[in-house]
Amino acid sequence: MHSIIKSTFYIAFIIISFVVSTNMLLRSKGNKKVKIFGFMVLLLAIGESFHLVPRIMEIFTSGTDNYTKLIETGRFIASLSIVFVYLLLYWFWKVYNRVSSLNIYNIGLVVLGILSLSLSVIFHDTSNTILVFLRNLPTLVFGALVVLQIKNLNSDTNTQPFKYLWIPVLLALVFTVSFELLSIPYPFFIILMMPKTLMNIWIVVMGYMAYKKDLI
Repeated sequence: MHSIIKSTFYIAFIIISFVVSTNMLLRSKGNKKVKIFGFMVLLLAIGESFHLVPRIMEIFTSGTDNYTKLIETGRFIASLSIVFVYLLLYWFWKVYNRVSSLNIYNIGLVVLGILSLSLSVIFHDTSNTILVFLRNLPTLVFGALVVLQIKNLNSDTNTQPFKYLWIPVLLALVFTVSFELLSIPYPFFIILMMPKTLMNIWIVVMGYMAYKKDLI
């Protein structure tokens, strides 16, 4: 029963993300904000699919052993793609709030992003907890700074559609890093994939609802 629920979350995320992203990209009508958000969702869906699809396959077929290598490779690809997702999210948030200035904060985020990508490539071995920690540390700092900036740039109005965007972004980051660090010594924590996926769905749906209401 748990496996069915888990796979349902994964399949729902993949379908919703691809439908939302293609819809937004094809119907953006030159709207820069819609294009950025749509491309961000598409990249998130592609990156996550590299390890979610093998996880779904292992649930409905012969088990973990046949898909371990695919899942590990997928996690590596997802760790690279999430950096670009954060960059696109930050870019979207700046465009949405009409912030165009380049400052030390922006430069710092780009440097951290490059560092995150570099360490993901260097420390790609997901079986070593220390290497996984080193690989995820810049991503954690990078993601936390993006969340902080999103929260600080939040509009003062209570009606704007992304008022609480920082919450699912922060929780998805926490669940992701916790999963990466804890699932190796304690396989039980693989369950953290479910709330992480749920937070990603929340982000995608939040953006799509704003798009449908012409609020972006």
